Amino acid sequence: MGAEGSKMSEADMKFLVANTDLSQQEIELEFLKYKGQFPDGKVSESALKKFFEKVYPDTNPDAFASLMFKSFDTDRNGKINFREFLLAINVLKNKDKPLKLLGWAFDICDISHGGLINKKELETVMKASYNLLGKTPEQMADKVFNRMDKNHDGQLTREEFNAGCAADPFLLQLLTGGVADVLAAYKERTAVVA
Repeated sequence: MGAEGSKMSEADMKFLVANTDLSQQEIELEFLKYKGQFPDGKVSESALKKFFEKVYPDTNPDAFASLMFKSFDTDRNGKINFREFLLAINVLKNKDKPLKLLGWAFDICDISHGGLINKKELETVMKASYNLLGKTPEQMADKVFNRMDKNHDGQLTREEFNAGCAADPFLLQLLTGGVADVLAAYKERTAVVA
């Protein structure tokens, strides 16, 4: 599934209408943009890295693009189809729904997919974010992790993570802000002229 051909399947359309905040027309427009950017209908990790390199030409976006790829590729088949792409984009566009955004941010940080975030995982995500922005993350990751790890067990539960991000909106912006910039650039580059 995932609209690999030139047209989106009816099943994909029904799924996306039911699981996003987008209308059928909006989904069709996003599909056209996606196919314009990724004509074969699937995005590999290397293609996503090349896209990030175009958006952030003066930085090293590879690690960040890799993390984004892993969070978008929900079926873990090594490709991002349109369905996966639009579900992720929908979460990021709806910043007024913080629980969805927090859930996605947690999933990015939970690199091992074990349901917990350890300090090394948070540091990896922050390092990728800072590399994307041209900064160093180690001290910030230590400070943030210690602030969030309420029981000092060296791991963050979803509850600790959500509470920490809710208490510090800047942190949530830091963990997801690079993606918002990429989405804005994607929207600019793929605008369909009416």
